[in-house]
Amino acid sequence: MGRIAAYLALFGALTACSSAAPPKAPEGRKLCGWDRLGAAIPMAIEEGTRLGSGARVVTVRIPPALPYRALQETLARAESLVRLKVVVDGEALLPLSRPAPALPEDALLPEETTLVGERRVTRRRGAPRVRVAEVRVGPEGVTLHVENENPRGIELPTARLAEHLAALDPPATAFVVTAAPELPWRDLEPALRAAACHDRAPGEEPHEVLLD
Repeated sequence: MGRIAAYLALFGALTACSSAAPPKAPEGRKLCGWDRLGAAIPMAIEEGTRLGSGARVVTVRIPPALPYRALQETLARAESLVRLKVVVDGEALLPLSRPAPALPEDALLPEETTLVGERRVTRRRGAPRVRVAEVRVGPEGVTLHVENENPRGIELPTARLAEHLAALDPPATAFVVTAAPELPWRDLEPALRAAACHDRAPGEEPHEVLLD
């Protein structure tokens, strides 16, 4: 399983930034956040798509039937990519981050490690404490692992994920979402929306979601 490493520090920085007064949410907005497509032309992700070399943030439109495997293959070819902004609800943008490798200097810093399911979460000591949850999406629902809870996780329907996340105490504020390789995007998107927006209103900053 993957290792969540130094980029956890990014969560703390993004959380601090979200304390600033956000822009007014667009009227009629259903998804949390405020980012909209506007005049930008999103890139369509298809089998074999290659994102622009050197791009760090890319706005994309993902077909409902695209298998998660194809999206992973596209992301694997874009080494510099940090964030996707995925078009949902016609023009709303759902921000998704990519796991970043540890910086070389991090190897010299003391670390502490915990498990989220079978995934190792490694932090620099003294880094902001962000509770992490992993959402694994399959054809029949999701398996949820939350840091410092039942290591075996729980299985629940995707439709109940937002409700369950909103009830966590203490709350999880950073999420890693992954899926079965052939799961179509239409079945993955509801889990991503739940992780990002389960306790957020239109105009409020989404939770940080890593697409792994």
